[in-house]
Amino acid sequence: MRDVIKTYLSFSVPIPKIFKGELGSRDKHNFFPIKEAFVSRKVIQAYLRSSDNSMFPKDDSTSVVSIVECLRKEPYDPILIFKLQNSTTLYGPSNLDYLPTSQTSFALGFQTEHQRDMLVSNSDKVLCIDSTHKTNQYDFYLINLIVPDNYGKGCPVAHFIANYLDINTMICLFSSLKVKIPGLNVICIMTDDDQNTFEAFNVVFDPNIRHLLRKWHVFRSWSRQLCAKVSNKELVKEMKVRLKELLNVKERDAFEKLLAECENIHFTKSPEFVDYFKKHYCNRVQLWSASYRNFSHASTETNNYCESFHNQLKTRNDVYFQQLMRHDDSTLQFWI
Repeated sequence: MRDVIKTYLSFSVPIPKIFKGELGSRDKHNFFPIKEAFVSRKVIQAYLRSSDNSMFPKDDSTSVVSIVECLRKEPYDPILIFKLQNSTTLYGPSNLDYLPTSQTSFALGFQTEHQRDMLVSNSDKVLCIDSTHKTNQYDFYLINLIVPDNYGKGCPVAHFIANYLDINTMICLFSSLKVKIPGLNVICIMTDDDQNTFEAFNVVFDPNIRHLLRKWHVFRSWSRQLCAKVSNKELVKEMKVRLKELLNVKERDAFEKLLAECENIHFTKSPEFVDYFKKHYCNRVQLWSASYRNFSHASTETNNYCESFHNQLKTRNDVYFQQLMRHDDSTLQFWI
């Protein structure tokens, strides 16, 4: 009975299927039930924990190396880059070894064959790049690249786990993607208001790539600054309406007119906010204004593809993490 259960678990058969399978079926007994008829889910889960503890070393570093080596033996090698802390780069471009943070940096990038094909076939739309944290006990960052597919759904096309997000580290990560797909032609990328991601991607691929900021992030920044710099709540509400209109107007002439009105009329009551707005946004309207987005970008205005993906990863960990991650290195186990 133990051997049968462990065999099922080694082939990643879900516990409910094992529990409802041939194991302990009462239909096959004449009168006296045998011990197998009383196997519970808790028993199977105990076998799973026991088998997982014996499959991977307890040391996380050694465990990650074992997993990466297993992945590289698959028919399609999904590893883009791999570097452990206090070590040189094991796979992929070795640029990380020459950075000031080389001793403490960790990097792991991976992309399945299907993800590669989806990135190549949908690179003419928009590539959404975003990072999140709190996905493992070390608080490393998870960087996701996602494109909209033909059905309007977000499709992850590459992932990086790293503990630094400076521009030099990002250049090294994106370089490993270019090595994997030398002829990748991206039209535009969408990011948060983070220059490191865009500048790093531009350095690696093409300086003519369009850059879009997610509207939700821009409006959130405006709202926070309004609340901090304007004490009149009624004025804050009025200015939010004007800012939202400014953000979404699609005609170029109408946008320029509305922008001038906002600066000269509506914002005169709050010079402190006007200074902030002019300094950070008036000199790069092409990044956030809808009037500069009259080109094919899959009608994507926010990074909701990434946010939805992060939400599934974090809020549903009771489902995914418990069944797919039986090891401390939670993020990597999840992806496998």
